Amino acid sequence: MTMKLKNEKSNTVLIGALAVFVCGMSVNTYATTDTASITITGTVIANTCTIDNDSATQAISLTPIADRDIKGVGTTGGAKKVNIVLKDCGEGASAVKVTASGEADGSEFKNTYAGTEQAATGGGLRFLETDSKTAFTPDGKTTETSTLTPSSDNTLIYTAEYVGTADKVTAGEFETVVNMTFEYQ
Repeated sequence: MTMKLKNEKSNTVLIGALAVFVCGMSVNTYATTDTASITITGTVIANTCTIDNDSATQAISLTPIADRDIKGVGTTGGAKKVNIVLKDCGEGASAVKVTASGEADGSEFKNTYAGTEQAATGGGLRFLETDSKTAFTPDGKTTETSTLTPSSDNTLIYTAEYVGTADKVTAGEFETVVNMTFEYQ
């Protein structure tokens, strides 16, 4: 009698293990797979240039100017040239659309020291296109398209100058950032 009980326990364990094994296998037989085929296209172009490293992150120091030399809104002074060198231009590089943007003080670039004790007040920066007459606006809406010489290095020359943004300018420190975007045509 004792022996019969042992066999029944062994059979019950064996049947239980077999049931788990069979159930596990049946789950795997219902798994499915999917496939995908993705076509990726692109174009290799020859109408771009590389901005020279020395041009990409410049620190331009404007010539110091006396507060009395800026006599009201729109008066300018202390102009300095800013060169952007475009290197390794491709054979299809014929033009580039340039945009400048930054913090605004009206239609001029804002003195980012504004609101601090050392800040000059009543003045901003005017950043001029390559014609040295037309001003970029800090909102990025003014663009200039410049002609490029293909398969050659090109230098674009801009002008930065102080500009009065108020009737009275007070002495102090000045700094602003002009962000430029180059879109090759």
